[in-house]
Amino acid sequence: MGSNFYAISEILLATVIITFWLAFFSAIAIGVWKSIRHSFSMKPAASLVNSSQEEDYALFISPATEE
Repeated sequence: MGSNFYAISEILLATVIITFWLAFFSAIAIGVWKSIRHSFSMKPAASLVNSSQEEDYALFISPATEE
């Protein structure tokens, strides 16, 4: 009976430790993935949006200034 209790407690302890490390490394991986995705996709998209908005604005006001 005693050895069975120690086996169950050892399995539970191993499960808790494995769950902790999985959560720890997945949180690190999610943070790295978000920072990489933010640095590669968000900044060029923002600069493209700004440049296209400026071009649209220039095209919008150019007929009014020519007349």
